[in-house]
Amino acid sequence: MSPRGSQAVRSRLNALRSDLDSLRKDAGDLASDVNGATSARYKDTIRAAEALAERSVGLAEEAAERVSRITGRVANDVEDYAQQGATSLRGAIQDQPLIVLLLTLGIGAFLGAVFSRR
Repeated sequence: MSPRGSQAVRSRLNALRSDLDSLRKDAGDLASDVNGATSARYKDTIRAAEALAERSVGLAEEAAERVSRITGRVANDVEDYAQQGATSLRGAIQDQPLIVLLLTLGIGAFLGAVFSRR
């Protein structure tokens, strides 16, 4: 090969090396950019998941508080109803003790008959 041709090949090889180095650098930068974008998306996803979890906990606590209030009201209503029933029963026993006694004996006899057959 002539010195001139050899020099041209060397020049092209040097240009090719330079291009490969630039390509390597650009590929590295691209990988870094993709990694950064992925990392940013990952962080955004984690933040969104944390916000959703916090909101879910808040809603669960709010629901538990509502259930507690409703349960308390229902318990008070049942207690009031039981007190009214007991007061009414006491009044019936005081007003008509003989009828209540006969009714109680009848219920006892019925339950005795039912359970004695088993």
